[in-house]
Formats: sequence, structure tokens, C-alpha cells
Amino acid sequence: MLLSTLATILFPLSVLGSAQVNFYYDNNCKDYAGTSYAELSGKAVGGPAGSKSMLFVNADPCFHTCGPNLQFCKNSQCNSYDLAKKYGECKSFKNGVWAKESCGCL
Repeated sequence: MLLSTLATILFPLSVLGSAQVNFYYDNNCKDYAGTSYAELSGKAVGGPAGSKSMLFVNADPCFHTCGPNLQFCKNSQCNSYDLAKKYGECKSFKNGVWAKESCGCL
């Protein structure tokens, strides 16, 4: 019981199965705007209004696949995106920034 309670405190359910994404008000990931969590195979998420850049902090390991696909989305539907090469890589687009995570081979 103690272990499960401790796990819930340290790793809330809303964070499990997601990638942590930090958003910024500038184009260089310096002026912090806020954090969002891209749910695994869910919809693309955006940051606070006015966000201009973003970076992935961490993500699910996606065991038994090619790994997590961390997508820098160029629109809210994420039908156009760049893949993150590593955690901490900063990305900015002129139309805004959104994030998405999936598992599998792209």
C-alpha cells in the first residue's frame, strides 16, 4: 500500500504514458512559457498562447518498438512535422508549435 501511494505521488497518472514538452515565448527556448504533456498516440498538444518554440524533456521508452517518435508539429493536426533527434532539441515554426508522441517505426 505504501509503495503504490508513493508511486502515485511521484508519478501521477496524468503524466504516465506521455512526453513532457516545455514551451517558450521566444524562438530559442529561453523564455519559459509552460509545460504540456503529449499523450502517447494522442492528439497534438500546444503550449500557452503566444508560444513560439518548444523542446522535449522526456518521453516513454516505447519498449518493443523502434522507440518514441517525438514530433515537432507544424499545425494542430500534426499532418506536417519534424522528428526530434534528441531530448532538449529546440524547434520553432512561424505558424506556432505543437507536440505529439507515438511509438513505432516511422
